[in-house]
Amino acid sequence: MYMKSQLSQLKTLPKTQRTPKTQKPKKTKIGEAKNNLSRYIQYVRRGGRVRIYDRDTPVADIVPIGGLSVELEEDEAGLLASMLRRGVVRKGKHGPLPKELWRPGPRLAGAISLSQAIVSERRQGR
Repeated sequence: MYMKSQLSQLKTLPKTQRTPKTQKPKKTKIGEAKNNLSRYIQYVRRGGRVRIYDRDTPVADIVPIGGLSVELEEDEAGLLASMLRRGVVRKGKHGPLPKELWRPGPRLAGAISLSQAIVSERRQGR
């Protein structure tokens, strides 16, 4: 249990220094922990803690062994690899971006601005 002085020190930490370890543990029920175990393990690897409840009674904590075991750079690399595997992101091609991407697109003659188009659609009830 934290003493009052320790709690006040945690509250004064800037948000950038608050790691999952300094925050309250995530709360979950047994069934949810069972269904999302790999997600909770990834959270714990980054220094977080998970408390498991059985009918509103805490029964277990999942905590990292020996504190934070991975460096931030390794953790980011692992996160990127996970996102690549799941197809969330793709690796880009090496080299500069095509020049076409830097040029503004064509404007239509007599076209109205986006904000005017939105106002017009809202007035028409679309």
